[in-house]
Amino acid sequence: MRGTIIILMIVIVCLLSGCWDRKELRNVSVVTGMAVDKGEHQKYKLTVETTAASEVNPRNAEGFAPANVQTLEGNTIAELTHKFNVISEQSMILSHMRVLVIGEEVAEKGMMEFMDFMDRNREIRDDFDIVIARDGKAASVLKTNNMYKKSASLKIYTQLVSIY
Repeated sequence: MRGTIIILMIVIVCLLSGCWDRKELRNVSVVTGMAVDKGEHQKYKLTVETTAASEVNPRNAEGFAPANVQTLEGNTIAELTHKFNVISEQSMILSHMRVLVIGEEVAEKGMMEFMDFMDRNREIRDDFDIVIARDGKAASVLKTNNMYKKSASLKIYTQLVSIY
């Protein structure tokens, strides 16, 4: 009887272990920055900068763009983050986001609606920096090319960290 219980426990442990949420690196894109602007046709315009992990490392790089910037319009930020699978076949990982750029128009109207989403979403950590883009669009901050860093949002993050 005791031997049967031990064998049963070993079988259960073997069956229940493993990576149930494993994702291959080529099937995901890491979000390093987001920009929220006032939409032209809908309420918000969300721009997301994603980084291909294989392209950041110079030894593994295949010559593709290390950072991609994509934009969508919608009524809520939650809707927009789920809609990005229309543009890209890769799923987004939001936990490594470093910078949230908010357009001046959106900041003046109030940020509670989409900041509530950022706070409640379990995939987004709360260690990102928030920047308000003045005299222009927030998306243009993420579209800026830089010769030292391959990602605009990672460059902004390193500059903000060095300030404080």
